[in-house]
Amino acid sequence: MKLTKTQIIIIGVLGGIVVVALLFAVGLLLGGKDSSPYEVNASLEMWGVFDASTAYQGAFTRFNDIYPNVSITYRSFDTVDGYENALLDALAAGQGPDIFMVRNNDISRKDNKIFPLPTSKYSLLKLRNDFPQLVEHDFAARGTVRALPLSIDTLALIYNQALLNEAAIVFPPDTWEKLQKAIPQLVTRDDAGQLAITGVALGGSENVRNAKDIISLLLLQGGVEMTNVEYSAATFATRQAADVLRFYTQFADSGTNVFTWHDRMPDSRTMFSDGRVAMIIDYASAISEIRARNPFINIGIALVPQLDGSEAVTYGHYWGYTVSRQSTYLTVAGDFILSLTTDIKNTTSYVQTTGKPPALKTVINRYLNDPDISVFTRQALTARSWPEPDPEQVTNIFEDMIDAVVKNGIRYTDALGTAERDITRLMGRRF
Repeated sequence: MKLTKTQIIIIGVLGGIVVVALLFAVGLLLGGKDSSPYEVNASLEMWGVFDASTAYQGAFTRFNDIYPNVSITYRSFDTVDGYENALLDALAAGQGPDIFMVRNNDISRKDNKIFPLPTSKYSLLKLRNDFPQLVEHDFAARGTVRALPLSIDTLALIYNQALLNEAAIVFPPDTWEKLQKAIPQLVTRDDAGQLAITGVALGGSENVRNAKDIISLLLLQGGVEMTNVEYSAATFATRQAADVLRFYTQFADSGTNVFTWHDRMPDSRTMFSDGRVAMIIDYASAISEIRARNPFINIGIALVPQLDGSEAVTYGHYWGYTVSRQSTYLTVAGDFILSLTTDIKNTTSYVQTTGKPPALKTVINRYLNDPDISVFTRQALTARSWPEPDPEQVTNIFEDMIDAVVKNGIRYTDALGTAERDITRLMGRRF
C-alpha cells in the first residue's frame, strides 16, 4: 500500500518520539546522563576494605549537596581475602556493588569488570595534573582511567630509634650500602651465640612482611624491566636481578658478616614491635599495628634506602575506586568517584580521619612536612610498581624463589628463571 505524504510525516514523528523515549531511558540507566543532578534518583552500593564508613561520611554529604536524591550504602570488609572472595562471588552472580575498590597491582585481573571513566569527564591530562605518575601507570595504562585513589602507601625504612642510638648510628641509612655497613653495629648475640637483636628484617620469605614488594623495589631501583611492553611475559631474570637476589638473601646467609635473619624468627612486624630488630622495610599501614603491640616503642621513619648515585625509586601499594560494569547507574557512580578522589575537601577529610598518606597532589603538597606521614607523602611522587597477573600467586612464587636460594642453595639465575617462567604462565591466563 502506498503511503500518503501525511502518513509518512505522522510515522516519522512517531518514530522520532520512540527514539527520544529510548534515549531518555538510556540516560536514566546511565544515572541521569542527560538529566539535572536534582532529577536523578539512584541507590548506589559501594564496597571497600579496612575503612569504616566514617572515612567517607563527609564525601557522602557533599555529594548529596549535588545529587540530593542519590543514596550511597557502604559495606566494609576487615580482610583482603574476605573482600576479594565476596566481591568475585557477587560479580559472578550479577549482584556486585556499583563501586568497588581494586589494588593497583591487581587491576588487570579485574579489567573486564570495570567501566572506565569517560574521557569527556576525566582526561589523561587532568589525571596527570591531579595525581603522581604512578597512578597513570597503574590505572590508565591503556589510555582510559579505570580507577582513582584516595591514598598512596609506599615502602619506607621504619627503625627503632633507641637501638640506633645504642649502636651510635646518628642517622638512619639512606642507601643500601650504608644499611649493609650498619648491620654489624646493630646485631647482638646471647650467651649461646644466637642472634638476640638483629639489624634488619631482610633475607627471609614468609616471615618478612612484604618480601615480594621489597624485592620488586630493589629490581625496579636496579632498572630491571619486570614485564615486556605487551604484558604477555615476565622479563626480570637478568644479570642485574641476580645481583638483587644475592643482595637480599645475604642477610639470611650465616656465612656473611651481615647475617641478621633466619626462618625460625617470628614475623618481622612482631620482631620490631618486641624491640628485637632495629629496622624493617614496611608501609605506613604497619605503624598502627606496631604501636598497638607496643605503645612505648620509639619509632623513626625514613625514606626507603636507594642505590648510590641513582634516581630515587620507591614502591607503591594502594587501592583505587572503580565503577562496576554491572552498575545500573554508570554515570552517577563515576561522578561520585570523581568527587570522592579529586575534591580537596573530601581527600583532606579522608586523610584526617584515617591518618593515611594522600594521593591527590594538592593535598600531598600540604602534608610534605607532616610529622607522621611526610615520608610516605613524599615517596608517592617517586613511586613505581608493576602489573601482577595474580598478586597472591606472585607472592608465593617470589617466596619460593627466596627459599630456593636460602634453604636449597639453588643458583640465583636458576631461581630467577623458574620464577620468571611461573609468572609468565600466570600472565598467559590473565592478560
